[in-house]
Amino acid sequence: TVKLAGVVQDDIVTMAERLICDRNAYARMAHAVNPYGDGNACRRIADAIAARITFARGQINAQEHILKVLSPAATLARGYSITRIDGHAVSSVQAVPPGSILEITLSDGTISATSRK
Repeated sequence: TVKLAGVVQDDIVTMAERLICDRNAYARMAHAVNPYGDGNACRRIADAIAARITFARGQINAQEHILKVLSPAATLARGYSITRIDGHAVSSVQAVPPGSILEITLSDGTISATSRK
């Protein structure tokens, strides 16, 4: 515990004598609440930072999992394909005129085909 005594020698000596000679003054000083904390702030700050890092890692792992599941490669691996005409994705049969050259991307490569209807 801390007690401010100032810079005047007589005041410092008086305060020190009071603590040495007066048991009540010493007891009050010995059991006073430390105005600077309990000495554990550093540990609590480090624990809070570690908890935040652990939480952030969990969030990153969850986002990574979602990206993997929803990635085009994962979709292709489930048996879907991406069909393009001149580099543009086709989403409707209405967009495929007869005789169009189609690029069909599958999970293991790309093939070309020509539409008939």
